[in-house]
Order: sequence, then structure tokens, then C-alpha cells
Amino acid sequence: MEKRAIIVAGPNGAGKTTFAKEYLKEHDIPYISADAIAEQMSDGDIREVALTAGRKFFSELYGAIESGKSFIVETTLSGLSFRRVLQQMKRASYTITIIYIYLETPEFCVARIEERTRSGGHHVPDADVIRRFYRSIANFWKMYKIEADRWYLICNSTQQFVEVARGQREGHSIIEERLYDSFLETIGSEDE
Repeated sequence: MEKRAIIVAGPNGAGKTTFAKEYLKEHDIPYISADAIAEQMSDGDIREVALTAGRKFFSELYGAIESGKSFIVETTLSGLSFRRVLQQMKRASYTITIIYIYLETPEFCVARIEERTRSGGHHVPDADVIRRFYRSIANFWKMYKIEADRWYLICNSTQQFVEVARGQREGHSIIEERLYDSFLETIGSEDE
């Protein structure tokens, strides 16, 4: 039986959790999320338990890989540590799919997080959101997508998931040209 790792990735506020929950309605596989772990551990501000939740997240993730079970995992890909996880997945013969969800600007992400916070969800400081936005997009495009067996680029700026492009190691196809060009421009502006 195929071992599948579905990685739902993207900047804070892009809609990763919403997408993952929709996916799980049709696929009965374990869901691993640092935010979900932190929410279970916390009575309020999940930042208070972030480090402990992060350690538990990686422990659960490596445990799932060692057990050989398929799973879905949520991450921003704003750092480089997830590369080690992908390498472990490859050694364990997982089929890796990255579903990268993004918004067109970091300001959209900030606005979504403010809306989420007003509804009782967790807050992420604006400076962290903006910094992670550019890192996440660049890391996905330049580093992480080439590690996956297949990947999907999905824009959620209109609060509707729109597939922009999809690919495999050998190449990719563009579905929404304007959004794709805009995404590439964002990667070019990461250092501004």
C-alpha cells in the first residue's frame, strides 16, 4: 500500500487549516498541525506553549513516518528545518505531495489573521506574518517543490481555492497565467 505524505503549506493566514479540514472530510488519515497541538495544550494564548507544541509536532510527525502511515501535515515552510523531514519521508519511501496555498500579498494574510483573532482564533504578530510570507513563498518555490513527487500551487485571495499551477519533478503546467505571473513577481520581491 502506498505511503502518502500530504503537506498543506503556505504563509500564516492563507487558509491551510480550512483546506486540510476539507481534505479530511474525504480522506481518513491522521492530521498533524503544530497550531492544533498548541490549541490543545493552551487555555488561551498558544504562543505560551509554542515551543513545547513545536517539539510535540515534530515528535508526532517523525512517529508517523516511522510507523509508515499516510498522513496530512500543515506547515508554513518559512524555515529550513522541514527539509530534514522531507528527506526522512523519502528514505521511508513516501509519495510526497505539497499543496501550497498562498494569498497575493502579506497584507491579505495580516487581515485574515485579524479576522480570525476576532472570531476567537489564534493571533500571529504582523511582523512575523510579513517576514514568514516572503520566506515561505521563496522556500516553497526554490527548495521544497523540487523535493516533492507532485505539487499544487493554490491561490486563496478571493476566499476560494483557485489552482494556479501543478507540477512534478519533470516539469509543471500553468492553469491561471495571471496569478502565476503575479506569484513569480512576489518571489522576485522577497528581499525588498
